[in-house]
Amino acid sequence: MEVQKFLSKFSEKELVDRGVLQKFGSYGFRFEGKNLHPLLRLMREEGVELLTHEKVWSLNVNGDFVNSTDPRRPKSGNVSQLGEDEFNFVFDGTNTVINPFYIPNPGSKDDQD
Repeated sequence: MEVQKFLSKFSEKELVDRGVLQKFGSYGFRFEGKNLHPLLRLMREEGVELLTHEKVWSLNVNGDFVNSTDPRRPKSGNVSQLGEDEFNFVFDGTNTVINPFYIPNPGSKDDQD
């Protein structure tokens, strides 16, 4: 299932309350590493096996992921191989493309996150 379509089934508030998204200043919501396991839990609850975005990002319910949104650093594997401080690898550079609730901070270099 396309990740934006899946996330759009829920309100921002519900996704924040479930831990799937983080409030991003006054500019919307973003994914961070700590949102990985709540997203996987939501996928299981909703019976969704795989989330995708074009051919550059995917996450399945077993924790297998591909994140090639940054052509310099393609990443893939299983989240069980990552340390907690590396969970953000699943989301690096993706907020602008997979997150329907992301609003970039005007003038920030963080817009690609």
